[in-house]
Amino acid sequence: MSIIRETVSKVNDELPKPKARPKPKPLPLRLNKNFENYPLARDVRTAMTWSEDAGRLVALLPREDLIQLILPADASDDLQHAPSGFDMRFVFLLLALVQCAPQVRWVGETKQIYIEASQSGLLRLLDLVVRDQNRKVLQASERYWSMMTIQYNVHGNRGWHEPREERKVKVLPPPIVARKGKIIIMDPVWAEMARDVWTRYLPTPDKFIGAQVPWRQAKLPSGYFTTMPALLPSDAAAQNVVLMTMASIDLTKHESNRSNFANKIGLNSDHRKPRLKRALERAAAWYKEHDGEPKWTKEGAKIKFTKKAPTVPKNPKKGEGL
Repeated sequence: MSIIRETVSKVNDELPKPKARPKPKPLPLRLNKNFENYPLARDVRTAMTWSEDAGRLVALLPREDLIQLILPADASDDLQHAPSGFDMRFVFLLLALVQCAPQVRWVGETKQIYIEASQSGLLRLLDLVVRDQNRKVLQASERYWSMMTIQYNVHGNRGWHEPREERKVKVLPPPIVARKGKIIIMDPVWAEMARDVWTRYLPTPDKFIGAQVPWRQAKLPSGYFTTMPALLPSDAAAQNVVLMTMASIDLTKHESNRSNFANKIGLNSDHRKPRLKRALERAAAWYKEHDGEPKWTKEGAKIKFTKKAPTVPKNPKKGEGL
């Protein structure tokens, strides 16, 4: 038997090794801080209560009574859930692509902003193997984002924030209008919000899309946005840790009440301590992967973060990406 094992081992050593799957080219994401202060991702097992209201299905985001999730009344059961970590990772990638490589066309008097995004290309950018199972997960997320409306309400001094404006109700319609072959058409509200960071202060933003001025030449405002690597953790709680710590005004510090912080990242009281620890560890791994350096300490009921911000990827050159 030992001779057979040695022979098999020798043959295996001589076989060509499979090539490692290349990591996707990182993209920069300029993210509105409302998504960071009120992170949306929740564990797929999180229970929710949906009710009918004015011909729609409505539910509050678990652990956050400020945000309503809205679906059509005939939405199937598989859509009745809060955004998962993968769902948010996917929609943030779409926002990054709109910022990096947007295209515009007119259908009658309607302006459509779209991106060329094949499912295979999206899976690679999401760092997933191109296979049927992953295609089904991506298709389910595309279907979800073609039907899910998100509404930020106002509770006292809490609500959707714009610099130099009062808190207000903000309705975000489904970000995906349609997929046609390799093209995804984005809803103008999401597309303009994504582009807003670099078009708001240009005199002719519509013409800007026509590449009359490279985006790098535009002055980026320091408004209510944070720039970060687009590919966030797929684990919901870890993703929310990254978003909340990146949202800090001082990019080196973040301090929060531990119980409130756990609520904000979507953790209920069930096994909260080990789940919070695991989320912090996964968030730390994300920071380190992008040359950041996070540390946290627990002081009584508070949790304190210090960090070196992650390195932000450069915008891809024309022709790169999908």
